[in-house]
Amino acid sequence: MSTRWMLISEAWSLNKTAQWIGDALTALTLLKFKMRGLRVDENEKDLKKRILKVRTVINNLLKEIEFILKSGYGPSPLLKAVQEEYGYADLKRVKEKLRKVLEILKHIEEGNYNEEDFEEIERMLECIAYEASTLSEELITRTGRY
Repeated sequence: MSTRWMLISEAWSLNKTAQWIGDALTALTLLKFKMRGLRVDENEKDLKKRILKVRTVINNLLKEIEFILKSGYGPSPLLKAVQEEYGYADLKRVKEKLRKVLEILKHIEEGNYNEEDFEEIERMLECIAYEASTLSEELITRTGRY
């Protein structure tokens, strides 16, 4: 496969990740409005479903950490972004944060959530989405060189 198509493929994957997260962040905001008693056209079940799609992204990052800890390879740009966001050099601490986000997602699924949960998950998701969209843009820009 040519370098150009590899770059486009990777950009597409990163863009898809950013889209999932963006949709989940929108659903989180709507769920927060619903919590505050504001009228939202979507029902809670549909909002939760949109939010829970990001489990895949979080689980993939956790798998990547396990691989890195065993192999000694360096982290991907998405993991580096999370490290920078929280100021953690130790991937084990990043792993704890990601597990906490999965825990919050479980609470959301069960309907046991609060405002603080939303703040924690929003911070993590915004960080990952920003990095994914930025990297996607950079990769698309690079394809022009090939």
